[in-house]
Amino acid sequence: AKPWQVVRDKSRQKIKCALAVNKLDIGGLEEFVSQLAYGLQDSKIAPFVVCVKEAGSIADDLRDHGIRVIVTEDDKVLMRKFLQREKPDIVNSHWADINLLEVAKDLGIPIIETIHSSYIWLDPEGWHLEKRRSLFFSRAIATSQNTCRYYSKWNNTLPEGLIRIIPNGIDPKRVKLIERGVARKELK
Repeated sequence: AKPWQVVRDKSRQKIKCALAVNKLDIGGLEEFVSQLAYGLQDSKIAPFVVCVKEAGSIADDLRDHGIRVIVTEDDKVLMRKFLQREKPDIVNSHWADINLLEVAKDLGIPIIETIHSSYIWLDPEGWHLEKRRSLFFSRAIATSQNTCRYYSKWNNTLPEGLIRIIPNGIDPKRVKLIERGVARKELK
């Protein structure tokens, strides 16, 4: 794929990024989106979160810390109104529903999909839908080499070079260290 970059609205100091996810409740993908929202605040990117279907406990936590979270209840009219009003420079999707991808593409907003390991649970029908979703991607990011390899094996619709690998990170400030014996008891 050719080199590519986001073209931002020159009237803004920061790139406005919509982090899109179906819901923000408990889970690894959801926690990843949360960490990304927190981390991007200190960069040249202004993040906000779009929950396509519903919010959840992680969404509540983000709101409590001043990060905007919008829920569109899987309503394409609401999605369109919201994206037209907010005018994000880019949508960073984390397995967001195809409805949001269709609306963003129709509005000319580039979509970068973040490919998580969630796809291992897809059956053939799920992969068929994922191939349809991927037609909307401007670019994609895989969270590991293994994730990229697995995804590419099952979804051959993406042109070579469209996926870049940016490894998952760990936020050490959010890691709670406890004594090994206590941890083992809690896991039983």
